[in-house]
Amino acid sequence: MEASYTWSKATGDAEDFNLALGDDRSTLQDEKGFLSFDRRHSVKLNATCLTPWGFRLGGTAQWESGLPYSLLFRRTSDSNALPVYQGFSGTFTSQRILYETHRRNDQRSPSAWNFDAKLVKEINLPKGMNLQLTGEIFNLLNQDTYSVYNNFTKSGQQINGNNDATRRFGRQYQIGMRLAF
Repeated sequence: MEASYTWSKATGDAEDFNLALGDDRSTLQDEKGFLSFDRRHSVKLNATCLTPWGFRLGGTAQWESGLPYSLLFRRTSDSNALPVYQGFSGTFTSQRILYETHRRNDQRSPSAWNFDAKLVKEINLPKGMNLQLTGEIFNLLNQDTYSVYNNFTKSGQQINGNNDATRRFGRQYQIGMRLAF
C-alpha cells in the first residue's frame, strides 16, 4: 500500500509569457491571484494484494480539490489614434477583458473523487511461455466531474457567462493480454 497527501498554494501574476494579461493597464491590480494550476489538496491511495487463487488485485483512490477559474467579461472598445488626417480618423476597435469580481482566479471548480481497479492473472504455459491477462476499470463509481478548466490552454475561465470547461465522462474499461515466450 502507498499513500500520499500534498498541500500546495500557487499564486502569481500570470501562468504564461504569451498570456493576454497585462495588456490592459487598468486591470493590473486585478491580475495577481491564484494560478490556474493551483490545486490545494491532493490525497492518493494505491493498494495491491495477491489472492489465494493467484489473482493480483489492485486499486487506487484519489481526491483532489478543484482548480481556480476567473469570471471574465469581454467587450470591444473603440479607440482613436492620433493624429487625425483629412477624412481619416484613425479609429480602431480592440478587445478588452475585465474581471467581473475584480480578482483573477477567485472561483473554484468542485473537488473530485476518482477510483480505479485492476485485476491481473498470470498463467504458466508449456515450453516456458507465460500468459498475462489484465482487466482494468477507470472511474469505477462513474463520477461525472464538471470542471471549469481547459486542458489545451491550461487555464479556467468563464467569459460573458459561458464556461470554458471540460467534463470527465463515465466509466472506462480496458482489457489486455501479454504473452511472453
